[in-house]
Amino acid sequence: MRGQLGYMAALIAAMCAVRGGLAAYGYLYPDQLMDSLGASIASNPQMPYIVRVWAIRDVVLALLVVLARPQTIRGLLIACIAIDATDIVSAHLAGAAGLFDAGDTWHLKLTAIAALVPESIALAILSWRYVFHRPSGAIYFVWHWLSSYLLTYWTRQRGAWVQPTAIPAAQPLVLYEYNGCPFCQRVRAVITDLDLDVQIYPTPRVTIRAYAQLGDSRYRPVVKEKSGQLMFPYIEDPNTGVSLSDSSAIIAYLMQTYGGGARVRRLSSLSISTLMLRSLRLSLYFGVLRVPSRLPPKPLTFYGTQGSAGAIVVFDALTCLELPYQWRSCARGSRKRAELAERFGAAAVLGLIDPNTGFVSASPFAIVRYLYATYQCGRMADETILGYSTDGATAQHGTSSSQV
Repeated sequence: MRGQLGYMAALIAAMCAVRGGLAAYGYLYPDQLMDSLGASIASNPQMPYIVRVWAIRDVVLALLVVLARPQTIRGLLIACIAIDATDIVSAHLAGAAGLFDAGDTWHLKLTAIAALVPESIALAILSWRYVFHRPSGAIYFVWHWLSSYLLTYWTRQRGAWVQPTAIPAAQPLVLYEYNGCPFCQRVRAVITDLDLDVQIYPTPRVTIRAYAQLGDSRYRPVVKEKSGQLMFPYIEDPNTGVSLSDSSAIIAYLMQTYGGGARVRRLSSLSISTLMLRSLRLSLYFGVLRVPSRLPPKPLTFYGTQGSAGAIVVFDALTCLELPYQWRSCARGSRKRAELAERFGAAAVLGLIDPNTGFVSASPFAIVRYLYATYQCGRMADETILGYSTDGATAQHGTSSSQV
């Protein structure tokens, strides 16, 4: 709440300054204000009193906005905008009726516009913030998909094709990670290249204000117990008994064990470009921060590829909700493409199956809406990306191979 109040105060500071300044000047010196506007007091003797009424109204509105609860600020800003828009229309009608000449009419409109502009900007930014607190909304989904598409495009569709020499694993690997972490993205891309099946246990951050925090996380304590540290990604291979928690070491192991002699493609450029794109994806719903959720009795199954923007959107939702799922990677050239087409249709590039409810869908928008409607049971922590802190970080955190 503290961060939200500070954020709100910054947004409305310009609006309050404009309204407060005009109101104080208009109340104390209505005659001078009329003169500065070019309006004739002799022909409009009632205007100084009207200006004082406007001044009182503006002061009250500014105080209400400053003192209001965050949940009601948007409503008050809308009211202020409506009043200013009415003032503009009234000035126009008064000018059309001959009460003011063209210059006077424009000056009266200008006083309302001076307050309307910062109010509109504040409302737009607040609405933007509101959109990103509704991860199942259409506007959020469009932005999420577009930013994910830019991510895959910038990385040259990394993970969109399967290595022809890839060796199948006898049993699915186990991976603890969160999709908002760029180092976890590197491992996911290689998993897609090798066409591996993986059991995913999402470990989103419980806060961005400090590192290595357990909080109410569902699976971070498991990693802490297994490895003695909170470093992600963390992988276990039941086929060999190997467990690793460094992304570079994990990638080297996967390529050596399941690559069939193939070389890792564009690993360095992938790391740089992923970091750049993720830095522009400012919503904490993009696979970064946990959202309280109900644990499903059975893990979900998701078919998708790291090179698909729609799949990334679903990955982010599964991550934030901490929903365990089996990821059946199915990039082009995958042996599972036929299975994907049989279950979801020939045109499908992804698909989710929830054995707990019978839900089946190949639409990323429908999947995200379903996941939040079915499993979310609380709100994400009231934080923004501006609250990011490195408190609690060790020398290994934020390096080229690990991230918490």
